[in-house]
Amino acid sequence: MSENKAFKMIKDEFKPTFTLNNLKKDLNTINETAKSFGVKLPMSSRAEEIYKKAIENGFGDLDYTGILAYLKQATKAENLQN
Repeated sequence: MSENKAFKMIKDEFKPTFTLNNLKKDLNTINETAKSFGVKLPMSSRAEEIYKKAIENGFGDLDYTGILAYLKQATKAENLQN
């Protein structure tokens, strides 16, 4: 299924099948569960931070592959500041 998404991502098509909002919720559940067991998951924690920023910037209703659109925007903004 995900291999079919690659062509849509190239075309900036992010019709939702599983939204960024849903993925962020799941990442939160993973991180909170790990925390309750005293386990650190730095990559999952960082991913949750990135998805949170994407949602704050209006990308939450896009498909999870829409993170690419957010990262493109964030990279452009960062390059303009430098």
